[in-house]
Amino acid sequence: MSTLGRLREITAVVAKHGLAEYLERRRDSDDDSGDSAPRGDGTMRGEARIRAILEELGPTFIKFGQILSTRPDLLPHGFAEVLSGLQDDVAPMSSEQVHETLESSFGKGHSELFRSFDETPIASASIAQVHRALTHDGQEVAVKIQRPRIHDAVVSDLDLLGLLAQLAERIVEESGMVTPAAVVDEFESAILAELDFEREAANLERFRANAELGERTYSIPRVYRELSSKRVLTMEFVRGEKVGTIRDPERKKRIAENIVRSAFDQLFQDGLFHADPHPGNAYVLEDDRIMLLDFGSVGEISYAMRETLVVLVVAVGMRDADTVARLLYRVGIPDGRISLYRLRDACASLLDSYLKNSTTLESIEASEL
Repeated sequence: MSTLGRLREITAVVAKHGLAEYLERRRDSDDDSGDSAPRGDGTMRGEARIRAILEELGPTFIKFGQILSTRPDLLPHGFAEVLSGLQDDVAPMSSEQVHETLESSFGKGHSELFRSFDETPIASASIAQVHRALTHDGQEVAVKIQRPRIHDAVVSDLDLLGLLAQLAERIVEESGMVTPAAVVDEFESAILAELDFEREAANLERFRANAELGERTYSIPRVYRELSSKRVLTMEFVRGEKVGTIRDPERKKRIAENIVRSAFDQLFQDGLFHADPHPGNAYVLEDDRIMLLDFGSVGEISYAMRETLVVLVVAVGMRDADTVARLLYRVGIPDGRISLYRLRDACASLLDSYLKNSTTLESIEASEL
């Protein structure tokens, strides 16, 4: 019954923002400009409507919009740009809610926990918001505070998404790829993990230890365990620039190289990687290293899998279609019988198409391949 009540609420929000009417007009017109500005009649276009709907429906749907905003290849023109505002531009909690969370987490008020506490948040996202504060020993910190009653709201929405996914699988013919239920299961694991700030604190400490090994191109903020709990996370305050604001071409090149190097270090050296790397979770430091934030979602790769991926890259470079096919079969999850001979022939065809005129790694168009 609670799920049906939430479904009615979602329907009311969709109707309120007139999405059905917008889709009907779109079907009857050739308008595909992707413009999110108001229409001539004062109403918003579809992109802005969808963002408004996601914001009003709350954290679960905002998180879904955040994920979509990083995949412009899956969305019509203009949608990703409009949804990107969901990454760190969500209506903040009230001061009363912030104080209530601190009090219930530590049994103390903010004045007892910190020398000073800025009531105005410096960032407000779907699950939590961040406030600047000073510890009693003078350290500047960022205090990430979870939104009240968010866990129950997320679980309710996940139940509804699970039911809708099951319904979709019965109605829509499967593509042979990932099923809707599998997508919801993966999303459920990720978002529930993000609600546990004690787990995130442990992730931060693991990443910080790795970042101090050798000459890493990324950095991780320090965690203050004594000022952290399941719903509050206190970290070192970081000053930096957002990745998308850098304009100098030389700096952009160095930053891009640092991002790639940091990814390789995480994936192939450590086997522990940041699994939610959207632009709101990374800042550029003065020395162009990347400061990574928000470790609610991380991934791990076993040593055996890392070895397999390295050999796969070498096999591609050597045009060894047989090895490429066998390794892809080993790391993949086939949902039926696979002909290795046909897979090998398909790999050979791809390698011939993209590498036939390439004599060195430098001459390969990597993005196209």
